[in-house]
Amino acid sequence: LLALAIFATMVQTGAAWGRKPEKKKELTEDEMLAAFWPGFKMFDQDRNARISADEITRVIGEMGDELQGSEVQHIISAMGRADIDGNRQISFPEFAKMMIEAAEEEL
Repeated sequence: LLALAIFATMVQTGAAWGRKPEKKKELTEDEMLAAFWPGFKMFDQDRNARISADEITRVIGEMGDELQGSEVQHIISAMGRADIDGNRQISFPEFAKMMIEAAEEEL
């Protein structure tokens, strides 16, 4: 979960793509969506335009953060809150909505 929090911060600041963080400014929805696409693609390992709990677990593991069973269950629970259509996977619109809401909470 720490890796997800770090990733969310990187997305918000642009650091995930080697850009220097800019001063906080009001981003348009299109700018936010464009910023989130590379992060979504990183987690969408099978390129089916959906992120599963297995993909999140795999990517976090590849980042060097091995997850325990309870942490995986927590991720699945968090996914449930973001999973608007209830298919147990996160689509890009659901991912973007989750990230936008997280960014708004920080403001």
